[in-house]
Amino acid sequence: MLRPVRFYPGRMNIDNRRSLCRILACAAAALAVTAGVLAAAPATAADVQTKTVSVAAAADSVSSGLTVRAGDTIRVSATGIGAFWYMSSLANASCDGAGGTENSGYTRPDGRRVAANNGTCSPWYGRSSSSFQLPNAPAGLLIGRIGDGPWFAVGADYTAVATATGPLQLAYNDLNRVDNSGGYTAVVALTPRPAATIAVPLTSEGVGTGFGLVAGDRVEIAATGSGHYGTEGEPCAGKPTVDVAGSRQVDGAACETKFDAWVPLPSAPVGALIGRIGSGGWFLVGAGTTVTADGTGELVLRVNDTFVPDNEGVYTATVSR
Repeated sequence: MLRPVRFYPGRMNIDNRRSLCRILACAAAALAVTAGVLAAAPATAADVQTKTVSVAAAADSVSSGLTVRAGDTIRVSATGIGAFWYMSSLANASCDGAGGTENSGYTRPDGRRVAANNGTCSPWYGRSSSSFQLPNAPAGLLIGRIGDGPWFAVGADYTAVATATGPLQLAYNDLNRVDNSGGYTAVVALTPRPAATIAVPLTSEGVGTGFGLVAGDRVEIAATGSGHYGTEGEPCAGKPTVDVAGSRQVDGAACETKFDAWVPLPSAPVGALIGRIGSGGWFLVGAGTTVTADGTGELVLRVNDTFVPDNEGVYTATVSR
């Protein structure tokens, strides 16, 4: 990054302070996952993956070595000092000319600048901060992204539940890194989404479970419940009750299952519980199944029906991986 001509004053501007707080505090909310979860089982310590990652200030980005699935909890603890322009030594670094010989370009993971004797200066946003990887965030802030998604603030202490699936990358927020030095050490802990019970209303055309999968992942689904999907004529006259397997009965008497070429999964009974991963094809879930993902995406569940507004009832699915 090129040496700037002017700097912010040593006392942090109130707008900059509020901006930094918003960036750091709101990042977790931006990644918070929302799904119709009725209950969730806790993950065990054995399920947690941990990596220690060196994030050089001169690197465009660094792989964490971890693949995040939607629903996973990401925790990052980062330490170290990086510099976003050439500095002769930390001993000479000052907060905007006070007490040292060089204006500090040293930073901590939260984006705050460091001066001699461990002094703390205001963050530096710079004239080109709108072109940083994370625009309008401080130079030197530790940032991350999942796959090809947007960059988000990580800072020194970060916890959030992911809504995206893909490799986790980390970076030192800047534009031109040719004169950067130093960097951070980030300890990344990834806790997989615990087993959860999901409500699937028969009136829904698809319920996102919050479980992100990549090719090769196995997911187990067990389901119960019953409902109605409309009025029928013979041989199942009336308003049959249907269960997750697509079995039907009227007034307690079983009648044959129904198939229809126009439902999402024509090979499965009308009314059965079905699922798919991302934009992949639908598969029968019924009362339970184990599926190996052949692509990347979120597990979605729904009833096998073409017109759902007149349906009644809710299926309950317990999902684990």
